Amino acid sequence: MKVEKQDPTSFHSLYKGLIHIRKSSRALTHGDINVTSINDSKVLTYTRSDVSDSYTVLINFSKSKQPVSLKNKGVVLMSSLSGQPSKHEVIDHLNLAAYEAVLIRN
Repeated sequence: MKVEKQDPTSFHSLYKGLIHIRKSSRALTHGDINVTSINDSKVLTYTRSDVSDSYTVLINFSKSKQPVSLKNKGVVLMSSLSGQPSKHEVIDHLNLAAYEAVLIRN
């Protein structure tokens, strides 16, 4: 566990980052959930939103990279691959790696 806590790419760091983001967002704790698409059982896309904030979650359940078109621009806050905040802007599409999950703030 000590090694996990010190590794910024560990699951411990990923969950710690996600918990921090969730606690700081009313949309993620109490917002409405809207499943926006399920792409051939490979990619699940849903939003959590309230009057002040909106987030999109993308989850690739397949063993191959999946292209995803987005309805809204946003900033990638977290990816399951890195365990660290990535904070890069998404224009209108994203290529999800195999089994990757991404949290985007719209």
